[in-house]
Amino acid sequence: KRPIVFFMPHAFSDACHSSGPLLFRDYYQFAVKTIQYIKNLHDVCWIIKPHPSSFMYGEEGVVSDLLTGILHESNIFLCPTDLNTASVFEVASTIITGRGTVAIEAAACGINAIMAGKAPWSGFGVCYEPKSQDEYFELLDKVPYCQQMNSKLQNKAKQLIYCYLINRHIKSQVVPELQVLPGDLINDKWEEFFRELNNNLKTKSF
Repeated sequence: KRPIVFFMPHAFSDACHSSGPLLFRDYYQFAVKTIQYIKNLHDVCWIIKPHPSSFMYGEEGVVSDLLTGILHESNIFLCPTDLNTASVFEVASTIITGRGTVAIEAAACGINAIMAGKAPWSGFGVCYEPKSQDEYFELLDKVPYCQQMNSKLQNKAKQLIYCYLINRHIKSQVVPELQVLPGDLINDKWEEFFRELNNNLKTKSF
């Protein structure tokens, strides 16, 4: 009967300051402090879902190591590895992230999201955006009592995610698109990317 809340840590080695202010020193501290705090909040079923790109940074198992000693106590669970993020929106009442795209995706599905950093969709009121760590932890306390998102905010979130995803990448004759999926060999991807980029620089105009 408890609300199901997904905590979505980032890939810890990712560029944590490239998108603006973060309430924590880095993504790793954000994960550690959040897990330490929520283990004492027993009115919520917390599910921790490691970032799907963690494999790219050699970070497999880091999140489960952070949960050593507290996993499966009564309120904290590690998300199954084969659970697609799209399925999260079927059961979650709230999503917690630093500034992951999952926040605006959740809002577009009518699910509350709490962010610990700035994102391209910040300032539009579609996600909870605490101004300090204290305010962030206060919001975690209030998670069981969060009201369902109204349809007006959800519609705004849909507009924002459309603009964000459509305009996210500038189409270029020179710079190739790079998409890395789980299971891909990242070094091979980068070699292919730079090979194509170098060729384009010789043959095409900006």
